[in-house]
Amino acid sequence: MFVISEIAVHSEIPTVQFACDLGECKGACCSMKGAGGAPLEKKEIAEIEKSIPFVLPYLSHRHKKNLSSQKFFYSDNGKLALTSVNDKDCIFAFKENGIAKCSFEKAYFNNEISFRKPISCQLFPIRIQDFGGAILHYEKIDECSYALKRGKREKISLHNFLQEGLERKFGAEWYQQFHSQCELEFQNNNEERE
Repeated sequence: MFVISEIAVHSEIPTVQFACDLGECKGACCSMKGAGGAPLEKKEIAEIEKSIPFVLPYLSHRHKKNLSSQKFFYSDNGKLALTSVNDKDCIFAFKENGIAKCSFEKAYFNNEISFRKPISCQLFPIRIQDFGGAILHYEKIDECSYALKRGKREKISLHNFLQEGLERKFGAEWYQQFHSQCELEFQNNNEERE
């Protein structure tokens, strides 16, 4: 583990090669059975409420119905998360060519809203835990096996793949320090294996 500006980073993160492969996983992170919804930050609730009118056109009838009959988030021991439909699909997910996608991101890239998506979604599979300070860890799930294969094949590191999200959350200056340390850790790890 190493620390960059009081943010702890698990030592596994620099060694992971990762790049989403939606054609293979079909957007599994937006539609995992029994996984619970994506974690939310309190400040994101207002952004989501403001964005709902713009994402509604992308949602299925079932998702719109769920959205009108329940809150889009819940609290579990003070931790906020998005709700899901049938204990599977994110309430804001939609299908496009058989792939689960984010309606926020769709509206964002269509220049309809300024909120891209919850930061926990943009950072996945890195998760942020708070134990009196932020700790970043890599959450390995079977559904991301294709992303691991693609990352290895194309030599894309997890920390590079998630650069935009990490800069959004922690800032560009923090990311540069984090990136440098990850590169060093990756190099050291490879030298130890040789």
